[in-house]
Amino acid sequence: MEKSNMNILLLCSYESTYVTQLWENIKKCCPGIRLSLLTKSSAENYYQSRIMLKEGENIYVYQSAAIGSWLDTERIIRKLPEFDIIHSLWMEKPWGWHAGTLKRKAKYWFCSVGGSDLYRDSRRKVCKAYQINILNHSDWFSSENVETKKEFIKTYGKKYEKIPHTINRFGVDIFDAIEERKTGKKEQKRTFDIPLDQEVVCCGYNANPAHQHLKMISSFSRLPQDIIRKLFFVFPMTYSAVECGYIEKVRSAIQEVTDNFIILEDFMNTEEMAEVVQATDVMIHVQTTDQMSSTMLAHMYNGNVVIAGAWLPYHSLKERGVYFIDVNEVDEVGAVLADVTQNREAYKEKCKNNEELVYSMSSWDVCAKEWIAVYEKLLEERIS
Repeated sequence: MEKSNMNILLLCSYESTYVTQLWENIKKCCPGIRLSLLTKSSAENYYQSRIMLKEGENIYVYQSAAIGSWLDTERIIRKLPEFDIIHSLWMEKPWGWHAGTLKRKAKYWFCSVGGSDLYRDSRRKVCKAYQINILNHSDWFSSENVETKKEFIKTYGKKYEKIPHTINRFGVDIFDAIEERKTGKKEQKRTFDIPLDQEVVCCGYNANPAHQHLKMISSFSRLPQDIIRKLFFVFPMTYSAVECGYIEKVRSAIQEVTDNFIILEDFMNTEEMAEVVQATDVMIHVQTTDQMSSTMLAHMYNGNVVIAGAWLPYHSLKERGVYFIDVNEVDEVGAVLADVTQNREAYKEKCKNNEELVYSMSSWDVCAKEWIAVYEKLLEERIS
């Protein structure tokens, strides 16, 4: 089948920039592909204002994934037209509850496995039940790295080894914004009051307690004052505030250590995120679980030193030659940070090849083509 004839339905129940970026970059790479989206009604306005629909493309909505709304959602799915491929971007509850009906609407189901799907949700029996229903209706899987792919088989069973499973990543749009700022295509505005004469340390990338900010700060508190005075801490907390009062706990904790910090709470656009990345010298990423953080990759692309948890599935980055520092415990972060601060140029030198290496695996130029390649392979199998 020609790419221009592909008709694909994306599944995502909530507002996500990953959906809009995937849409935009697939269309840029192959304008003839028809994309539609099934989402929850609460996300409809978000997507309508950000996606340019062409003839034959639609945003379909359902009201609720609750059991009480099951029949209404089922009726909506039954009324959908037929597609070549249904692509579930995450293993969400509504797709599990309605997997049989959805599968009847497409020749193939392409299931992407998210980090939270695998490392968090699969531990709960109810979640795993609807996930398995999705898996049993799927014809192709994707993960963002090899470690996650292996963990997938460990979690759900060897029978899924028979189904094709590729590595497909969401691209990192911050790369382009960083490049525009570097080359002067866009003025390097200063939105944030981040000093230029201190070592800037970016702590995580959202307000989820899984980023372990309080443990980080405890580790910082043991640093000598001559080191602390050289550092300025940035806490991006613009989304995922899942615990009431968590940001205030972080604020109180860092105030006990230093006055040199900023907590970013307002939504940041891509250009503002690029500003933070460019202002940073060291990024600390010790989230409890993750698949592949686009924010971390942006810091690597910019040549920043990254300190990451050794428990995170980033072995494939090291295999590619990407340099970053592993810590086995969050408690180690402070000591490593002190060493980086005292030997800044040596560590920066180790990061000099990261830009090219990370771009080659995570730019949208590369990633969009890899998503399209899966769509093509699925439909080629149908023809053969």
